[in-house]
Amino acid sequence: MSGPGGGSTRSGQVRVSVLLDVPEQEAEELRLAYKGISAALAGTAGLLGNELLRDTADPRAWTVMSVWRDLPSFRVWEDGPDHRAQTAPLRRWVRGARVQRVELCY
Repeated sequence: MSGPGGGSTRSGQVRVSVLLDVPEQEAEELRLAYKGISAALAGTAGLLGNELLRDTADPRAWTVMSVWRDLPSFRVWEDGPDHRAQTAPLRRWVRGARVQRVELCY
């Protein structure tokens, strides 16, 4: 999305990716956990949206992608008292410490 003059109107937004390794027989359980977490996070300050994605080449590889207004908004939530409890249902599938935070630059 470009703004006037060709610059991004979303510059500064942050995408956070959490990589998951989910056995195929647990895919529905993952979907239900994601839906519950997504509902719990609705209205979180700075959270613009989130998605559950599956790798087309590897059915065990999933990603939760969230979009934040900016890094400070994400950090406030990440460091807050509810973060760990809200995301606990996904923790068993997280691939090691595979969380990526990237900023939209253009």
